[in-house]
Amino acid sequence: MTVKLEVMVKIISDDGKLEIVSNSSNEVPSFKDFDERGFASAFNSLEMAGMSSAKESLGNTMSEYLEEGSRQKSAQEGEALGLQNLRRIEDNYLVESVVGTVKTTSLGLVDGDTTAGNTASTFFAP
Repeated sequence: MTVKLEVMVKIISDDGKLEIVSNSSNEVPSFKDFDERGFASAFNSLEMAGMSSAKESLGNTMSEYLEEGSRQKSAQEGEALGLQNLRRIEDNYLVESVVGTVKTTSLGLVDGDTTAGNTASTFFAP
């Protein structure tokens, strides 16, 4: 019998709107495995699967949330500068966090050949 542990991480706005959701699952030991493999071995597998699923879900959720923030910030910056027909450029960005390195994308605004703004320097600034 296959048993799975599923972790779901949600970001919900004040008005109850679901902003971001991420799921991750891993196979975990069945109750029978605790008898057959021994408690310590089975518990270790359970714990590792849980930590792996939680890290993956949280990392994916944080990445999506930061990318959405970058999209919104880039739109605001473009409007504030009074620029139209902007082309967005995407740059990979890494954020070191407790869950590890979160890969996300910052957006830059380009007007012709000139970079008008980049959320990496404003939104993601340390």
